[in-house]
Amino acid sequence: MSGVGLAIATSILAAIGLLNYAGVRYLGIFQNWVTSLKYVPIVLFVVGAGLFAFHRGNFTAFGGFAPTGASGIMLGTAGTVFAYLGFRQALDFGAEARRPGRDLPLAIILTVLIAIATYALIAIVFVGAIDWAALARHGGVAAGDWASLARLPAPIYDVAVAAGLGIIAWLVFADGILSPNGPNATNCGSVPRVAYTMAESGTMPRLFLHLDPRFGTPGWGLLACFLLETLFLLVSAGGYTTLVSAINVAFLVGYAIGPVSLGVLRRTASEQPRPFRLPFAEFWSPVAFVLASLLLYWSQWPATGATLGVLLVGAFVYFVYLRSGRITVASMRFGAWLVTYLVGMAALSFLGGRNFGGLNVLAKGWDIAAVIIVSLAIYGWGIRQGIACAACEPTGAVDDAFPRGRA
Repeated sequence: MSGVGLAIATSILAAIGLLNYAGVRYLGIFQNWVTSLKYVPIVLFVVGAGLFAFHRGNFTAFGGFAPTGASGIMLGTAGTVFAYLGFRQALDFGAEARRPGRDLPLAIILTVLIAIATYALIAIVFVGAIDWAALARHGGVAAGDWASLARLPAPIYDVAVAAGLGIIAWLVFADGILSPNGPNATNCGSVPRVAYTMAESGTMPRLFLHLDPRFGTPGWGLLACFLLETLFLLVSAGGYTTLVSAINVAFLVGYAIGPVSLGVLRRTASEQPRPFRLPFAEFWSPVAFVLASLLLYWSQWPATGATLGVLLVGAFVYFVYLRSGRITVASMRFGAWLVTYLVGMAALSFLGGRNFGGLNVLAKGWDIAAVIIVSLAIYGWGIRQGIACAACEPTGAVDDAFPRGRA
């Protein structure tokens, strides 16, 4: 982006931070409006392009279904993880749910199903709306060269323009500016909650425990979130695609941590009362861990190596707190599986197949087998390292500090 673009983007981030500072009530109003408005251009594009600019031959010409083979499907699957992250916000704010046993599963299931339906329709109509001849004149796309579509600066907008859907194209362009601010606003609100919990456990400065006396919101956490967002904005010289790729990898690591946490709780606190119990969790947990690992591997080197390297910095920060005496040596031992997992997945990505950016040391098929075997071994290790619930010391301070409907 240009200097002016960076200034505008930074101003948007600052406005989002102030919105979160005012409280969850205003955040909810903002989210409702963004969600409602961003669907208008999407619906218009699907209907307009589907009815007036749809070319069925695109699904059979130039290689037919899956022209780049299985690796193309894997790359596409890993590259679209960002589109399905909305359910995380329901979990991040789950402590304030009045009926979590009903509301959280419902929110997760509906969010994922709506996202699947939305993006499947967009993808189908996008492929059908491609006018290769018009795009060749408009965006320098070579007919039948699917990879050349990646060179379009705004693919859906460009396809809509080439199809003669001028007004819809500009609405899609505006939607591309508005839409990302919805999840960004919610993520900005959830990050300080993580910082608050970590500060409570002694792994972040106690500064993040301070709440605004009027709004009950973590001002220092929001400021830190704004500064980190600005930093990533400045260093992501590769543009939005590069930033989304890094976000995908980071969230996939979070997906991997979840199954291990569930497995540990089932082993150490199986009879603990809970508002919702997942059936057959002992089966789904390792399956989810393996799938998260495969998606992480498919995210391609060097994006995997760079992002996993950044996450490893957290281990060194944790070590600093160990040296200061605020955490115990045992806590480092309990988390060693995660550090090993990050290093191992980075190594597999580096040595993996050429289609996924690796050196092709692990030939086709063997790379997938290696990821499955390594992830299952580390999953088992992580389960065994879990701390029994009786050793935990829940304080309830987070619930007290974040009153329902405010923070």
